[in-house]
Amino acid sequence: MIDVFSQVLLQRENNLKEFKSAHNIDTAPKFGAGSEFGRDAKEEARRRKFGYIRKSYNPDAQPWLMQIGADKKGKKYVSFSYCRHSCIF
Repeated sequence: MIDVFSQVLLQRENNLKEFKSAHNIDTAPKFGAGSEFGRDAKEEARRRKFGYIRKSYNPDAQPWLMQIGADKKGKKYVSFSYCRHSCIF
């Protein structure tokens, strides 16, 4: 039996806050009071010295969120992928 869905919403999940906390990205001020001159450059040079290159946040690599139905009553699904071209809900 095939159901007809009136509302289907498909969007990317925004994990920017989790990404920053997991990769130890500081939220310290870059300039002004409480800042340290050249801190970002020093930290990046230290990381490269030890062979660590920081990954940048890629919004296209985040999982898909699919919601079927109304706001509160709808069913929510989160995707995950086994490889680059597959997506499973």
